[in-house]
Amino acid sequence: MRLRVVMAGDYPLDPTRIRGGIEAVTYQLAKGIAQTGEVELHVVTRRKDVEVYRREETGDGYTVHYLPSPRRLSNLLSGPTVDRLRLRRAFRSLAPDLIHAHGQEWYAYTALEMGLPTVITVHGILHRETELLGRSVAGRMRGWLYNYVESNVLRRARHDILISPYVAEWLQPWSRAHTYAIENPVDERFFSLDSREGAGGGVLFVGNLSPRKGLSHLLRAFARVAQAQPEARLTVVGKAREEAFLARLKAEARSLGLAKKVEFTGQVAEERLLALYRACDVLALPSVEETSPVVIAQAMAAGKPVVATRVGGVPYMVHEGETGYLVEYGDDDALAERLIRLLGDATLRRRMGEAARQEARARFASASVAQRTLTAYRTVLGREP
Repeated sequence: MRLRVVMAGDYPLDPTRIRGGIEAVTYQLAKGIAQTGEVELHVVTRRKDVEVYRREETGDGYTVHYLPSPRRLSNLLSGPTVDRLRLRRAFRSLAPDLIHAHGQEWYAYTALEMGLPTVITVHGILHRETELLGRSVAGRMRGWLYNYVESNVLRRARHDILISPYVAEWLQPWSRAHTYAIENPVDERFFSLDSREGAGGGVLFVGNLSPRKGLSHLLRAFARVAQAQPEARLTVVGKAREEAFLARLKAEARSLGLAKKVEFTGQVAEERLLALYRACDVLALPSVEETSPVVIAQAMAAGKPVVATRVGGVPYMVHEGETGYLVEYGDDDALAERLIRLLGDATLRRRMGEAARQEARARFASASVAQRTLTAYRTVLGREP
């Protein structure tokens, strides 16, 4: 008898244009689990760009339920009110054996509030991320609410999927839940990319454009890279949450003399993203806080070395001198030096990229992640020998 599972979390409205790491994870994991044939899977997601409830049957064997979230209300207001009530209604009508909630916010909060068998994938550490929201009144209010919801979820949770040892270390004093170490899946198409296509001058950044990502440091470092290697180019992929922030980044690039060397693409379709990974030589991620970045897993699967900051869960993904380099956050000189070293040495890039792809295959292959997740489901329900 197949399990009836609801996967609740951020999910793309258009799978060819995925916004952020959690959407990428839920999309890949839903496909992988449905393809096993062992689960009747329903994905429940709330979106502000949907005006009425939508139910869609996918070609991969599962159903997606899009719940409208009021556009005129911020998540701070809609989450605990309208969104929570609509989630309750959806969970009750679907009557699942188990809910798999992604993140420690309203999806998990609602499932636990209803007393339903629940496993939670802990994607980020909200307690630390909210410290970066700023000291404005709105920032403090968001921080207080997110911290309250997260602490409530972690206190009540009995089963947690942990995507990184970093999360496990942080979570230990907060929770008594049974834990499952399962990393994020990566689209199989990344493993099929020709990792030799880069020409020695392409640096790629992928992610939401926000202060947490350290893009000003990357621009300053890349100014040094461009002086050493005039043919070098930086491609910045991702959408800014605030247009003013994007404008400041572009102005900074111009002031550094990089107007013709840096491209801000905005959000791109998946085919374009694959092409950018194939064409680049190295991925750069200079963030101040990360848990288990999907973009690093994607770069590894694509056979590309990574230069990233030694923060959060990144050191569990990038092995210094083997699959890439780690630098301290804010050390622009070290970031520039590592990028120059990789861009100037094709043999080093190829060696690191091949090691990264081999490790990614063992850790992030979708089929393997789906099977480990199914084992967690059976354990939660007492059906695993």
